[in-house]
Amino acid sequence: MSNKKKNRYFHLSYMGMDVPKSVQIDCDQDDWAKEILSELEENIDQEDRDEIGQKSKLTFIGEMIKKNNSHLNDFMILTGQLNVEFITYCTSTGAAMSDSIDVHVQAVFIQDKVRDKYGHEEDTEIFVGDEVYDLFFVENDQVDIAPVINEFVFLNKNQYPKKSPKE
Repeated sequence: MSNKKKNRYFHLSYMGMDVPKSVQIDCDQDDWAKEILSELEENIDQEDRDEIGQKSKLTFIGEMIKKNNSHLNDFMILTGQLNVEFITYCTSTGAAMSDSIDVHVQAVFIQDKVRDKYGHEEDTEIFVGDEVYDLFFVENDQVDIAPVINEFVFLNKNQYPKKSPKE
C-alpha cells in the first residue's frame, strides 16, 4: 500500500468486534498527513521557515475499534492524541512564529443506513454510552480518517496567534 493511503482507511467488515487496532500517523511517513500540514502552512515562505528553524510535524497516536449496539448497529470509534507543531504568523506583529495544537480526538463513524434511518444527516456529534463523539460516516464499508484529522487540526488551530515577548 502506498504511503498516500497508509493508516488512512479502515474497512468496517475487516475489523474484529471489540478488537482495538493501533493507529499511528506521522507526516514524515504518511503523505496525506503531510498534505494537511502543508495546507496549514500554505502561506509561510522559506525565509520565515529558516528564521524560525523549527521542523513542523503532525502526529496522531490512538486506536480504532469496531463496536455494536442496537441503535447504531456496527460502528467504529477513533480515539487518540493529535499533536501538531507548525509555523504561522502573529496577528499583532505579522512576524513568523511557532505554534502548536495538542488535542484529544474522539470520533465515531456510523453507516449511512443508520444515518438515514435516524436522521443524523445534519448532526456533527453523537452520544455513544456516556461520551460525546464527533460524527463521521462509513462510506462503502470504508472509514477515511483524513477528514477527522483535518477537522481537528483546523477547528483547534488558534485563529489569533500572538508571539510571546520572549520569542
